[in-house]
Amino acid sequence: MEFEDEYKNSLEKILNIMIKTSTGQFVRLGDIATMKEVEGAASIETYNGAQIVTVGANMDKSKGLNDAASFVNASFQKTNPAAGYKIAPAGNAQSQKEMGGEIMNALALSIVLIYIVLAVQLESFVLPLIMMLALPLSMIGVIFGLAVTRIQLSMFVMIGILMLFGMAVNNAIVLLDFVSGLRQKGMEIREALVEAAGSRLRPILMTTLTTVLGWIPMVFSSKGSSGYYQGMAVAVMFGLSFCTLFDFILYTSSLFNC
Repeated sequence: MEFEDEYKNSLEKILNIMIKTSTGQFVRLGDIATMKEVEGAASIETYNGAQIVTVGANMDKSKGLNDAASFVNASFQKTNPAAGYKIAPAGNAQSQKEMGGEIMNALALSIVLIYIVLAVQLESFVLPLIMMLALPLSMIGVIFGLAVTRIQLSMFVMIGILMLFGMAVNNAIVLLDFVSGLRQKGMEIREALVEAAGSRLRPILMTTLTTVLGWIPMVFSSKGSSGYYQGMAVAVMFGLSFCTLFDFILYTSSLFNC
């Protein structure tokens, strides 16, 4: 229900409105009610038919979205909200929640695709598994890097992990492809491993070093939106470095025992 325009321009006119009672008599609104001016919402937002209020806040670098969401939920529950009131994430928190599941599916799909490509190229079901040992090694590096830099797990870190999976197997491909070539020439497995480790060490280290150095500026950048990409850079740098550090030990010992 809405008043006509002629009754909206002053409180006096509203108070003079005649209202019909249950007995059929008309009384003046000002005789049975009082009015005062108060501030109201400029607009009312609704979502799925329910009224909503959006509250936003900025976070410092010491806290991530997960910590902030937990704190807000705990604070809301302490207020003992009335029936019908509930809280839900929005903005970056909602985006991270929605994209988290999608990125996890992408990570699983990337692992499957990496294995299929390696199995087809190498014509083997065992060698791709050995190469993919780099993936858990890289994850150990990511966890260590996040712990050292105190960066919270976020959507950008997960994107960095997705990129890292594609980089981590490159060292294995370079090393094991060289070993396979030496084996085809009739070289014993021990001699092939020693020769490959010595010959491929320099190109693998150079490739890793140039990749890691390229991410360093992003790690130390904190201006504007570039600070959000620090987690991505840390994931790639520490994951790739940690993976390369143990590549030669793990791959050579695994192949030697095959």
